Amino acid sequence: MEWNYEIGKAAVKRMQERASCRVFSEKPIPEESLKEILKAGLRAASGGNLQPYSIIVVKDKNKRKQLAKLCANQQFMGKAPVNLIFILDFYKLSRLAKLQKAPFTANKSYLHFLIGMEDIVCTAQVIETAAWQMGIGSVYIGTVNNVGKEISEILNLPRYTYPVLALALGYPKNELPLRERLPFEMTVFEERYPELSDEDILNGFAAKYGNKTRQLPNSKSAQKEWMTSLKEALLTSYTEEEVEKIIAEVEKQGSLKYLQYVFGLHYHAKKMLDYSEEVLKMMKNRGLEPFFVLEK
Repeated sequence: MEWNYEIGKAAVKRMQERASCRVFSEKPIPEESLKEILKAGLRAASGGNLQPYSIIVVKDKNKRKQLAKLCANQQFMGKAPVNLIFILDFYKLSRLAKLQKAPFTANKSYLHFLIGMEDIVCTAQVIETAAWQMGIGSVYIGTVNNVGKEISEILNLPRYTYPVLALALGYPKNELPLRERLPFEMTVFEERYPELSDEDILNGFAAKYGNKTRQLPNSKSAQKEWMTSLKEALLTSYTEEEVEKIIAEVEKQGSLKYLQYVFGLHYHAKKMLDYSEEVLKMMKNRGLEPFFVLEK
């Protein structure tokens, strides 16, 4: 089909209606459609055209269930007909460098690591968009990072590789609702970053989240568990005295503000630091050391 403005405009409009899919139908993705989508992804931008990544296509039902269980038991990953696992891959380049008698330190370079991650994001997003244009839904899964050792074993990954992102693909079972985003004016700035007042921040996020809060559980034991987790997370950022005041305020109002829930329970501030350390250790065991220069 020859390109024209109206085709492009329709494609952009379709992109503006994109939403993540977590409930997939049993309809399989035709092999030809999947191949065309993947070929679009391989045309994504790549720093220096090095393409330091690989994509593992997982269709086997048992393997999908195994991956879902590992990735925080996210069942939709197992039910999607296709899982794409994006691998940061310096193995192939290291092999080529040796064959061509070239120097190679990409596995220890933060800049190469960053470029590789950018390449993966560009490629994954092109694939997600191409799938969406063809009526196929998807959802990103980032928790593959946390279980890199196990996934590396399942997928037979060689040294100098690490799984960093997954994309579950399938036809949506239901219509996908659009989730709110930050206002355009709060996200896109002209020429420079503006001075944002506290009111600007509160109003901008209120437009996205409203007055979203999380009620404390009715169960006393569950409530105690929440408070213990929140306190541990808060201690990464506030003094003990400040934490006690915050905890008392939460207990009095009977609910958590939205970010208190997000960073106090869901993306737990302390545990995210711990997970980061574990991921970096797993990467190092696989020969990838993006912060090598800081350890010299």
